[in-house]
Amino acid sequence: MIASLTWALGAFRARAGWLTLGMAASLLSLAIGLGLMAAAGAAAGGLLLFWWLRGLAISRIIARYLERLATHEAMFRALADLRVAVFAALAERAPLGPGFARAGEWLARLTSDVEALDGLYIRGLVPVGLGVAAGLAAAVVLWPVAPIAGLAALVCVLLAVAAPVLFAAAAARAGHALAAASGALRGAAVEAVTGLRALAAYGGPALAASRFRAEDQALIAAQARIARLNGLASAAGMASGQGALLAAIALAGLGWQGGIEGGTTEAAYVAAALMLAVAALEPLGALPRAGQALATAAAAAARLRAATTAPAAVPDPAMPGPDPADGALQLRGFSFAWRAGQPVLRGLDLDVPHGARVAIVAESGAGKSSLLAAMLKLAPCSGGASLGGVNLADLSGAQARQTIAALPQGAHLFGGTLRDNFLLAAPGATEPEIWAALQAVAMESFVRGLPEGLDTWLGEAGVSLSGGQARRVALARTLLAPGHVLLLDEPCTGLDAATEAAVLAGLETARRGRTLVLLLHRLTGHEALDHAFRLVDGRLERLALAAPQVADPTAQAAR
Repeated sequence: MIASLTWALGAFRARAGWLTLGMAASLLSLAIGLGLMAAAGAAAGGLLLFWWLRGLAISRIIARYLERLATHEAMFRALADLRVAVFAALAERAPLGPGFARAGEWLARLTSDVEALDGLYIRGLVPVGLGVAAGLAAAVVLWPVAPIAGLAALVCVLLAVAAPVLFAAAAARAGHALAAASGALRGAAVEAVTGLRALAAYGGPALAASRFRAEDQALIAAQARIARLNGLASAAGMASGQGALLAAIALAGLGWQGGIEGGTTEAAYVAAALMLAVAALEPLGALPRAGQALATAAAAAARLRAATTAPAAVPDPAMPGPDPADGALQLRGFSFAWRAGQPVLRGLDLDVPHGARVAIVAESGAGKSSLLAAMLKLAPCSGGASLGGVNLADLSGAQARQTIAALPQGAHLFGGTLRDNFLLAAPGATEPEIWAALQAVAMESFVRGLPEGLDTWLGEAGVSLSGGQARRVALARTLLAPGHVLLLDEPCTGLDAATEAAVLAGLETARRGRTLVLLLHRLTGHEALDHAFRLVDGRLERLALAAPQVADPTAQAAR
């Protein structure tokens, strides 16, 4: 727990100034509140403190406003930083997405767990600081009136601090259960929403609703456990606070009597001490709940720490090599497996000079997409591979992906405009360059006919486009991306024969002399190629081309 909380505080280091300001504002507000109650007690004891009371009351309002402003501003900034850092860490460690995990679990990390750390500061550290400070202040002030009363208040403070420790283990277990239930429900929701069309087609809404109910019941049960712990923590806090108050009243009675006999000043002091004890009740009683908030935050921090410090799928080298000078691609004994003992690619040998046009043909599941993922350093591989004469192992993931402009099978269109999607791949792309890419994929006339042209909103995952249109938009985006190599996985999926022929013809101009590697299910005869290979059982076999169109007379054959 301590290690997780330390990690979380380290993640907030960039906002240390705001966090310190928030704590200082909270302590100032507490001090003014205690002073106000003490002044009220002194006034009840006979001292005329009207202007003090008025000034402290106004100051209390201002201090409470500053406290809320500073603490929430600090937490909002810190959580925003953390959410970006968590997303970046998840993306670095699993660039292909959740993979064998569930998308709902990722969503839970980015939302529920990050938001749970809100309790680390606002509902945890700040209340603990205020409770301890208020309790100690009450003990110090009561001591001169009646040492036994001060000692009793100090004991109650210690009990209030000890209570969170007693609840910590149970709260941590409940927090883990709540996070798991929340992640499962979010996962069911994400899968149902993304697969809504299939659910409707196959009569699955009832099944999805049944699953929602089951996951929801599990979440309610976890929330009920948290609520019970909250109730116990509140009871413990109330008991400790009331105990401090009762002890102060009972044991300070002697001091009160002495104050009356000693005169107005002494009576006022005793009354002020008792009122200060009353004021300390609320922050002191919040300590057990604060301890539970810390335990819940620690559970969330532990999950975030595990997710963001796990080894990257493909770690970058400590000293990356130079950027590849061109698009030459070479494989030597290249192998790949998604899981140990289940190889997909076995000892591939391939030479593709810069500017060459190559097709690799394979059936579904033969390893085309695996080759793309490995070359982009999205997944680990073995054997030798180089880009532009630089060993792939010596390149960072960013260098590999800047060298290769890739079109994966499941290329995603984002819920923005056409222009937004193009600028994602090429932030500096000009309108003429975008229109040229659209012309290459036979989409220019369609886009020009849209009322808003390039500023047309695509909707979630490009829902406003047909499957073939979305594929061509994704291909145009890839053509705009920089890089010496174009690696295209089934670029013509969903296209009719005539459109496919037009797109393949447009590639020859749009590739701008870059190395072109096509990963295909079949050859249509419309591809302009220098070499073609078939991927069978994880190995490459050369295919004869009916009329090879050699772009580079020095092109080497594959081995």
